[in-house]
Amino acid sequence: MLPNKALQQTGLSVAPLLLAPAAERRYGPDRDMSSELQAALLRTTVSEDLSAALKDIVDGLDPSDATTVPVLLRFVEEHPDLDFGAPGPLVHFVERFYGRGYEAELLTSLARSPTSHTLWMLNRIINGTAEPAQRARLLEVLRSSAEHPSANQIVRETALDFLRHQNE
Repeated sequence: MLPNKALQQTGLSVAPLLLAPAAERRYGPDRDMSSELQAALLRTTVSEDLSAALKDIVDGLDPSDATTVPVLLRFVEEHPDLDFGAPGPLVHFVERFYGRGYEAELLTSLARSPTSHTLWMLNRIINGTAEPAQRARLLEVLRSSAEHPSANQIVRETALDFLRHQNE
């Protein structure tokens, strides 16, 4: 069953993986995960219920496959105006890889193109970071995001708001 009526009404071809039961929907090394996942994510942009559509996708991801993290972060970068939730299914999924490469992928994403959502993800990491040198490094990423050439006014203000919050 499709996640919502809006996706049905688009007339777009829906990958059979999205129609299969969750146990059968796995994007992984034995499949062309990256392009299939990118296509599935792109289809969610026309959804009336983005959160439900994204949850359907992440429910089909292999929870041990960290190669999905950069694909998901790139999607957030490419669609900065979408409401991904608070925190939303994508964040819940990628945070499974905390301490196993997620942080580095997030920093890479922020260096390419910070968004309000990826800054929020960084702020969540900063909140849980007690080690002073690591915390200082993450705060510097937040600071540089406020000055990033691709950052729009909302992203700049979000970065500055999080900096103020962290310095309180």
